[in-house]
Amino acid sequence: MSATLILIVATAITFFLVGAVVVATLAMAALSHNQDRMQRRVRLWQDEAARRSRSDESHT
Repeated sequence: MSATLILIVATAITFFLVGAVVVATLAMAALSHNQDRMQRRVRLWQDEAARRSRSDESHT
């Protein structure tokens, strides 16, 4: 194999690996963001349920 072909193949592999890392990083960031939103929503639901429970107890 010529040196030029080896350099082209090595460059292609490097770009592929860097691209895979970038895609994985973006995917992790997106998943983390969605998880934070879900946790915030669950916390709001729990707070609302606790508020209603306390409200019901004070009226009885």
